[in-house]
Amino acid sequence: MGIGTANISYIENGKFAPSFENFEKLVNIFGIEPYELYKFPLQKTNAEIKEELFSAINNDEELLGNIYKFYLAIK
Repeated sequence: MGIGTANISYIENGKFAPSFENFEKLVNIFGIEPYELYKFPLQKTNAEIKEELFSAINNDEELLGNIYKFYLAIK
């Protein structure tokens, strides 16, 4: 798959997020539902998360589109 063991561990622990391509590969390889990759405790407060997300969205139009697609998929 092209991802090292350490990187998979970081994904499992919420330190890294996989690309959409690798996300799909991971759920297929592990035979799990997509939400199961994100069943970890958050390391930040809701206010910190909002601030980080709003900043990232305001600075990256492609990210905004991807987040919106993800939102539509899970709502």
